Amino acid sequence: MKKIRIAMIMNDFNMNGISMVVMNYCRYIDKNKFDVTIITGAPVAQPNADECERLGINVKILPSRKKSSIKFYLALFKEISRKKYDIVHVHGNSAMITPELFISFIKRIKVRIAHSHNSTCDHMKMHKLLLPFFNMFYNHGFACSKLAGNWLFKNSRFDVIPNGFDVERFRFAPELRAETRRKLGLEDKLIIGHIGRFNNQKNHPFLLEVFKNTADANKNAYLILVGNGPDYDKVKTLIDSHPYKERIILYGETARTEEVYNAMDVFVFPSKYEGLGIVLLEAQINGLPCVTSDVVPDEAIISENTSVLSLNAGAAEWSKRILAINKINREDFYTRNSDAIQNYNIAKNVRKLENLYLSFLR
Repeated sequence: MKKIRIAMIMNDFNMNGISMVVMNYCRYIDKNKFDVTIITGAPVAQPNADECERLGINVKILPSRKKSSIKFYLALFKEISRKKYDIVHVHGNSAMITPELFISFIKRIKVRIAHSHNSTCDHMKMHKLLLPFFNMFYNHGFACSKLAGNWLFKNSRFDVIPNGFDVERFRFAPELRAETRRKLGLEDKLIIGHIGRFNNQKNHPFLLEVFKNTADANKNAYLILVGNGPDYDKVKTLIDSHPYKERIILYGETARTEEVYNAMDVFVFPSKYEGLGIVLLEAQINGLPCVTSDVVPDEAIISENTSVLSLNAGAAEWSKRILAINKINREDFYTRNSDAIQNYNIAKNVRKLENLYLSFLR
């Protein structure tokens, strides 16, 4: 049987949320039925490129969409013209993906999917300007949550495709916890953790203020920040002048985030906006008590051990909530909450994605 040719189009293929979602689906999609090509602007993280090669997923790297948008779109036009794709699946946060959809429209690709991964964007004026054209050129909408779908598609129909992943990987492992805390030299400390891209959305300055209040009250409190991003240097400068800088660990990027979740005692997620919040889900699956801002969608709260706070409550109140958390039994959390956790099982969700692809073509 002839394989269905799918183009997954993205701004870049760095170590970020959208790339992580795409990689999860590419790992599990039926390679006998679907021929997937990731079309992306530079940069491309080497681990992503290496894994795609092992999986048999094609990666077509175009000029940077951010630095050379005209070159990006010209190269995209050539790529779409070169290979006759059956489906174009464009990933983004706003109507800024309209040019990709327009190119697919004029190349007569019948299935043009717009996939919303967030609940707002950083370029609101451009989003509003492009929105009427966006609505003309996509014909199927996907979203990671109802919140993200309502933001981009308004009253139009869309399908929620949960950000599926290998949920078993994040199950609490006491041996891994002990080993990671030993490596960090923090066996007897209170480890507060955050995993996320260093950008405006993830709100690191507020997190550092929360940690100051927490460290004032608890001499054993440490903060681990996992990730990288455009605001890394800005955050590092704030850390350099922080009164408890010796208790803040810049962990960097890692493909083995489960190690860090296991080492943590509390996960803190003070985002300014979120489409879903996949790291919050991973942390909860690990049995971690979590403190999160109230911008996350309802679907992202699966644990009774998650506290939801407004950012307007202030850093002192967030710190009080962290310090008030009691120890819980993380070992049996996965079993007790299996039904909610399985909603994000990639093996289940990739079948939904495949069935939607097939139904659109029919």
